[in-house]
Amino acid sequence: MFAKGKRKRENPAPAASECRKRAIFAARRPVSAAAIFAKSRMRKSRAVPSAPAAPESKFFRESTMELLRVENLCKTYGEGENLVKALDGVSFSVEKREFVAVIGPSGSGKSTLLHILGGVDRPTSGKVFLDGADVYSRTDEQLAVFRRRQVGLIYQFYNLIPVLTVTENITLPVRLDGREVNPERLKELITVLKLNGRENHLPNQLSGGQQQRVSIGRALMNAPAVVLADEPTGNLDSVNSQEIVSLLKESNRKYGQTLIVITHDENIALQAGRILAIEDGKIKRDERLRG
Repeated sequence: MFAKGKRKRENPAPAASECRKRAIFAARRPVSAAAIFAKSRMRKSRAVPSAPAAPESKFFRESTMELLRVENLCKTYGEGENLVKALDGVSFSVEKREFVAVIGPSGSGKSTLLHILGGVDRPTSGKVFLDGADVYSRTDEQLAVFRRRQVGLIYQFYNLIPVLTVTENITLPVRLDGREVNPERLKELITVLKLNGRENHLPNQLSGGQQQRVSIGRALMNAPAVVLADEPTGNLDSVNSQEIVSLLKESNRKYGQTLIVITHDENIALQAGRILAIEDGKIKRDERLRG
């Protein structure tokens, strides 16, 4: 029973925090590749040509020659009736200093492709060449060295070592390789990533955005041939997401770093110089937005 004179409230308005959560979720819903390419054409038509910015770092990677080439790449799991083709005859190349976004629905083969490009998972068939060398002609031990020296991997959930400080996490690939840390490069990365004053903090003392900055620093510390990022903003709010994308773009401009980023985020894809759309393990579309 209700007190006299009072009405039962039906469907009360959600709290402000709940509204914000819904807004963030709606903004992050995967957008179709067709919609992204349509927006890219609109941006192209409005674009005003501008002179490229000059490199600002002594660690800038020169040359715009081909860096990566993939030939008829296939990856299957299972056999017989349970056979799944994660990648089916994928071929493309990437030039040095390119920023490429890879888009597609969940289960389309994007992460599988990234892992194979990074030497994490061997293909069933096909070839991957980096700087002219066949990646999978190497032994497992040689692949481990390849990953440390030539590939920078960035994951959605950071993958930091919880007992290591910011500086120790960033320099881990160099120290695992038994080499001396370049203090000048470390200092520059700490500054670019806005981690000054956090050098001795552990991961649990950092925000999500700061942890992802540390993972970017770790990926860049060895000056790798290519940086591969798998949904690098998928676990962040919109403000931190844009900050991370800006840092990735800065590494591309400042260091001439080649970037390949998997994303469901339309805004990130449209900031790349090129978009690859994957569906059912095949490249359905390849379009350059600029450059």
